[in-house]
Amino acid sequence: MQQLKWRNKQPYSEQFDDIYYSEDGLSESQYVFIDANKLPDTFKDAETYTITELGFGTGLNFLLTAKAFLENAGPAARLDYISFERYPLTKEQLSEANKEWPELSSICDELIAQYPPEFFQCHYIKLFNDRLRLCIVHGDALDMLKTMHYQSDCIFLDGFDPAKNPDMWSVELFQELARLSKPGTQISTYTAMGEVRRNLIDAGFEIKKMKGFAKKRHMLHGQFINKVTESKTAPWFYIPKTKYQSKTAAVIGAGLAGTAISRSLSKHGWSVDLYDRAEELASGASGNPLGIVMPVIHKENNPLQDFLLTSYFYCLRQLSQMNFEWKQSGVLDSPSQNRNLIKRFNRIQKDVEGSDSSLFYPYAGILEPVKLCQANIEDENVTFFPGQDISIDDLVHRDGKWLINDRLYDCVILATAAALMDTQHGRYLGIEKNR
Repeated sequence: MQQLKWRNKQPYSEQFDDIYYSEDGLSESQYVFIDANKLPDTFKDAETYTITELGFGTGLNFLLTAKAFLENAGPAARLDYISFERYPLTKEQLSEANKEWPELSSICDELIAQYPPEFFQCHYIKLFNDRLRLCIVHGDALDMLKTMHYQSDCIFLDGFDPAKNPDMWSVELFQELARLSKPGTQISTYTAMGEVRRNLIDAGFEIKKMKGFAKKRHMLHGQFINKVTESKTAPWFYIPKTKYQSKTAAVIGAGLAGTAISRSLSKHGWSVDLYDRAEELASGASGNPLGIVMPVIHKENNPLQDFLLTSYFYCLRQLSQMNFEWKQSGVLDSPSQNRNLIKRFNRIQKDVEGSDSSLFYPYAGILEPVKLCQANIEDENVTFFPGQDISIDDLVHRDGKWLINDRLYDCVILATAAALMDTQHGRYLGIEKNR
């Protein structure tokens, strides 16, 4: 956690001996990042737009960007904002740092309501009916950037003073930003330091000095001009973007997975038909009377552990936004007196309470899975078709569409759990039951 102090009504980092923003921080952020990159005009025509930020800090840049997006973008447009922060502020510190800006209060309140606890991983936050998708990445910027695979439209460089935090301004880090850029990707920063400019140019950016804010002589602005060759060993999870015209989907399987994906698609403007061979929702394993919402903790850190923890906190945020009641009472877990596991969790989640023989997860709780499935499909864009035994092997793909019961769909999603094993496709994938 960052040690935050206040000097002359400005948030100040003792660790870096530097302020988070100037005396007129809001106007400077607006000038350096929003106006310099002409974001209000850009948002008017954008369907999707992705911004990378180095240094989330107090969240001021995000709040201003969100305000510009909500005021200028069309109702179907989406903003992805990916911000890297090594020393995150607490929810209380964030609220205190932004109380000076009443014009941002409504957006800040939305953010504070879902602001994550501190632990090193990605936190996905959806705001304003999923129009704004914020990803806060806690950890070393260079290390975390190396794990990323997406494409930026704009980059904000807002780390502490380069002389006091040189790691945030290195050519190696800028090369990772270049890898995530495309020709024309905009970039701006408040500093005009020569070494920063040279490092950006070496990484493939065209950089120019422009008038700085207020009394500052210069700042830097530019764009990416070099084409980065895609790696031949692309990660298995990297999926090319596909543009769908009608945005219609069929989901087969009406358990927790099927209803959850139906809810997500509907919130993104899709029309969803949900099929199940049973006459009611959650007829399989999802029909258990009660379910426990809690993290799965591994002894050692690994990609699966990171994924599970990120998913856990994402689940908590989703539940908080739904018209659904559950008992967030906390869960006490006794991990077979595995002290290594307890130490592991203490390093990740600092507010855990526990002893040598048990762990207490304060955010965890219990819910009724069937009621959660019902809440997932309350949206009018989701239609449930019970008693429909759709054979996966008989699916027909014709002229770029999938045909089911004389209805055409852009895509089909299989959420049938172990039933997939009984199909030709399931046998080909080598799927096995876990237990």
